[in-house]
Amino acid sequence: ATLELWRTRGEAADAAQDSAARITAWAKVANAAQNDWRAWANLASALTSQLRWVEAIEALNNAMRITPSEASLRWTLAGALASAERHEEALAALDELDRLGGETAESALARGRCLLAMMRFDDAETAYWKAVRLSAGNADAVRELGLLLERTSRLDSLVELLDQASAAGIPDDRLAHLHAVKAFRDGDAEQAYALLGSVDPAVDPAGWERTQAKVADRIGKADEAFAAAEEVNRL
Repeated sequence: ATLELWRTRGEAADAAQDSAARITAWAKVANAAQNDWRAWANLASALTSQLRWVEAIEALNNAMRITPSEASLRWTLAGALASAERHEEALAALDELDRLGGETAESALARGRCLLAMMRFDDAETAYWKAVRLSAGNADAVRELGLLLERTSRLDSLVELLDQASAAGIPDDRLAHLHAVKAFRDGDAEQAYALLGSVDPAVDPAGWERTQAKVADRIGKADEAFAAAEEVNRL
């Protein structure tokens, strides 16, 4: 097949979300036209859909060698490195992204997640606060910062954060997990349990299960507490 035919096949596979066909097509294009950064980026995207992080990172690096100033590539690379648990490299990619375009709430949030994964709690807190300052209405940043504050017993700061979030217009239901954590810390485990029931665990599976284990245990729901603790270990 000609190069243009493989491009067409790649685009069709992208539209059909056929990851195997995407990888085959874009690998053909990228290896035949090695200075086509978009082909490498498309190949990386296809590999990412199969969680093939090492190969995706290699493809992204190939793309960036061709166009090093393309911010979207560096952002995608940082995400792939973090997913591969190569957090120091992810932080370096975020540093370069910020150097090229200035720090954003999204890059600060990504930095906080990397630092938290590395158990660098103080640095993670600094990054999360920066994300909140840059985008006060960012519910993900507020929620993740709040859970970190609870984890490190910074309860006064958690109250301050919730007040700021309310002033920024974030609806309480977007932060139900944080309100559950605060209720639990305030001694109202029943209210915490009810609030957790309104939260979609898929938003933050490990965080939700960790809180659920503590709350369910406090109110005597041993089976639920044990199941949640097992799920935390699995995650």
